[in-house]
Amino acid sequence: MNWNTTSLRRILRKVRRIAGYVGLTLILFILFVWMSLPTRAIAWRISHEAKARGYIVDVEDVSISPFGGASLHNVTWTFEASRAGQIPRNFFVEEVEVDVSLVRLLFGTLRVDVEAVIEEGTITAMYQRDDAESVIKLDIDELPLYDVPKLQQAVNAPVRGLFGLHVDLTLEKDKFTKALGTIDISCARCRVGDGETLLFIPGVKKGIMAKGITLPEIDFGNLKGRLNVEDGAAKTEGIETSSDDLKFKLLGSMNLRDPFAKSAFEFDIKVLLTEELQSASEPLRLMVQTRSKKTFLDPPEEDWMGFKLRGTVARPEFMGIKSKSREERKRARREKARSRARKKAAKGKKKKKKTKKKTPKKKAKKPTPVQVDPRDEGDAESTARNTAELPSPPDTTQVDAAVAPLPDPSDTSDAAGEAGGESGEAAGEGEPSDQENTAELAGETTSGGDGDSGGSGGTGSGGETGASTTGEDSA
Repeated sequence: MNWNTTSLRRILRKVRRIAGYVGLTLILFILFVWMSLPTRAIAWRISHEAKARGYIVDVEDVSISPFGGASLHNVTWTFEASRAGQIPRNFFVEEVEVDVSLVRLLFGTLRVDVEAVIEEGTITAMYQRDDAESVIKLDIDELPLYDVPKLQQAVNAPVRGLFGLHVDLTLEKDKFTKALGTIDISCARCRVGDGETLLFIPGVKKGIMAKGITLPEIDFGNLKGRLNVEDGAAKTEGIETSSDDLKFKLLGSMNLRDPFAKSAFEFDIKVLLTEELQSASEPLRLMVQTRSKKTFLDPPEEDWMGFKLRGTVARPEFMGIKSKSREERKRARREKARSRARKKAAKGKKKKKKTKKKTPKKKAKKPTPVQVDPRDEGDAESTARNTAELPSPPDTTQVDAAVAPLPDPSDTSDAAGEAGGESGEAAGEGEPSDQENTAELAGETTSGGDGDSGGSGGTGSGGETGASTTGEDSA
């Protein structure tokens, strides 16, 4: 019994010793791999992937935690110039912390948390995705307005204030077109312009604003509003602000699309510049007085200026409120084409109905009488009469049957007469011969009368016709 206990203890000590060696080796291996990671190569790879998606981002270095965290150091985001001759601006963040939940990843859920500190403001974001849906949360608090990506470069003039943005969206199957949630926007003590630098409005390509205008510092006051997102459409309940310099209203919606850069704006902007602001800037007063008729609003807002924000996030378009955007012009052309097609189809149906109706029969035209020369009337009547009295052609089968055989030369005259009488009787019983028909026709038309007809009959081959004619001649 003691021997068994001692051997068991020895085995357990050996197992613990081996497990310790294996664990220590594994820890040393992990530390070695972690310390040997090519962090610069990983940073370059991140920059390369961002550039492939259209963003110019440079990451200097990356530090990776063995527990799923990573830190990006000296991140620079460079924006493309908004117009020719403009110097590109940079958005610089000293450190961006990225945390990936390994525990959730083991159960098939990806969750990434991002946090960045920029001077006075903070940016936090969270992205979570599973098989059914995705969740996006973004919180920006008290970010200086001049640090808002792309804004300073787009308007060119100095901007000041504190910007806030809170996004909470749930995406079905990771699609923005099926997003649901809210977007809150705020700007405290917002100001634009300095009286020296040209101000540009993004998307304006015609008019005074296309070349820029120098404006005094304009106070926008405190702006706050919300966009309710449902089925990929972000609709505003009305974002308004007012100050001593102006009144501002933002109405409309934004259609979210995949990718997000193709999301389309459908906002209407209304601005009322106060008389105090116009008197402080002659260029501003000139702009108001010479503005396009397409920016005028109907009463009771005739003193306001109206604009449209159309286009996409990547390519916004800014125009008068009574102008038509590219999409609206295409839509109008499609509607005209459809209406023309409907009219043409309606005309085709009417034509088919008309052709199905029975058309009235045309009355037969009466034959026009033929005028006959009186001199030719007698000849025409005689010709018609003679044609009507012509007998039908003889039956060749009967004629062949009635033909008599040729007489033998040795026969006497009596035999010849009998043969002639038999042939004459056969001819009398059958159809008249061509010679007899000709003789009858000649007897009616010639002046010789019955005597000539009988003489011609006597010349036939005999029979009843020949006997009768011979008797009349002898009489």
